[in-house]
Amino acid sequence: MAYSSLINGQTKLDSAKLEIAHYPDSTELYLKVARPYLFSNIDSASLYLKKALAVANKNRSSYEQGRVFDNLGIYYGIQSKYDSALYYYKKSVANFREINDEFALANVLNNLGLTLSKKGDFEGASVRYQEAVGLYQKLDRLDKAARTYSNLGLIFEDINDPEKALYYFNMAITTSSQIGDDQSRYTAMNGKAEILIGLEKYREALIIFDSAHQFFKGNNQTYYAAITAHNVGYSYMQLGEYTKANNYMLLSLAAKKKFNDQEIITSSYANLAQLKQKQHNYARALLYVDSAIQIANNLSNLYLLADNTRLKSMILLESGNYQKSSKLFANYIILQDSLNEVLQTEKISELNNKYEVAKKDKELAYLILENEKKHQELKITRIIYLSIALIIIALAASIIFYLVQLRQKDKLRQSLLNEEIDGLRLRLARIMSDVELKEITIEDQASRGDILEPLTEREIEILKQAITNKANAEIADTLHISTNTVKYHLKNIYIKLGVNSKLEARAFFS
Repeated sequence: MAYSSLINGQTKLDSAKLEIAHYPDSTELYLKVARPYLFSNIDSASLYLKKALAVANKNRSSYEQGRVFDNLGIYYGIQSKYDSALYYYKKSVANFREINDEFALANVLNNLGLTLSKKGDFEGASVRYQEAVGLYQKLDRLDKAARTYSNLGLIFEDINDPEKALYYFNMAITTSSQIGDDQSRYTAMNGKAEILIGLEKYREALIIFDSAHQFFKGNNQTYYAAITAHNVGYSYMQLGEYTKANNYMLLSLAAKKKFNDQEIITSSYANLAQLKQKQHNYARALLYVDSAIQIANNLSNLYLLADNTRLKSMILLESGNYQKSSKLFANYIILQDSLNEVLQTEKISELNNKYEVAKKDKELAYLILENEKKHQELKITRIIYLSIALIIIALAASIIFYLVQLRQKDKLRQSLLNEEIDGLRLRLARIMSDVELKEITIEDQASRGDILEPLTEREIEILKQAITNKANAEIADTLHISTNTVKYHLKNIYIKLGVNSKLEARAFFS
């Protein structure tokens, strides 16, 4: 099953890499590839996160930048570089506040709260968790709200405020029960039981631990089943039921070994050593505590080494081996001094990290300022170009309007002129229609001495039509001849009469 899951995970990762080739401007695809590497290959994770950030900046997307900053926070948090993690989480929070994406904001606040709690800033962590849970409730994301209530419970457990811790664990249990989220419910129940252990309410704690253990065991969640089995065993130990305690602790140890989490295994050996010490089985207790010390040495973990050295010293003291006990206690004192030096080194390292973060803040502020300047310059340039374009458009519109007006005036002038001409024609036609013409005959022409040559009958027919102001085409239709014939005869008529137009020809016989 594990091998199959690994193959499927690798297939999805390869598929995402192929997608990037087709969609190189997708921030989400780069994050999709980066996430699996966060826990396995920090160099590859760093490479793809940088590419994701470059694309987000290119796209000028506050949402995409916020998503990348969130993943960078996770990246540094996994490496225990908490100052760098906080730096990016805060940037992510700022981005999501700016665009008012409440769900994304709540998720980052959760991550920010977790990192602050790891740094020991429990008050700051509590503030972030409470804001996150308020947003989840507002958005009706009760699944997320339940887990955040559990985180708040853990915060108040760490600062030794059992009353508030119980309140938040109970809120987590109630909320997860409303939506049927058994995973969150039993996780919160386990947290609540740990508080009850601290209050020495071992029987109540045992009932809850056992219920949670049965759930995780029934759902094949081996890791959580191992943790809750250990808690059941510890409760039985406090109640004095050592056989049951031993069985559950051994069961827990066997399950933890499958995950190869050495620090948790060390804790199991230490608890088994304490159990055997209570049973006065000092030989077995020393075997267990030696196993814990060996792992602590392999891990170079001074904290675990100091704690288990002190435990072995107490077991030896109780068993009556005072000489070895005193030597070990002296070793414990030396280890404590070494721890103090480590703490000082860690503080110096923390200050260096803060300096680096402040340096990055300054560099980022400078880049933001430069970007703002460029943005303002680009904005001013756009405004200038837009103003010029508007002026050109206004001028063009004015010219077009003037030309249209001019054309309309010309049309109006031509229309008025045409009306005047039509009116003159109409008046002329009326004048001509009022004049009574004498009958033009061949005899009349003979008596007139001003006719150069007598008109023929056809010419007289055409003349009669012409002096009524008819057009040539109308005359041709009336006499059933062609227009050219009409023109030919009119030309001869004008020559014979010594006139130049139809109007003069009419006047000639008036």
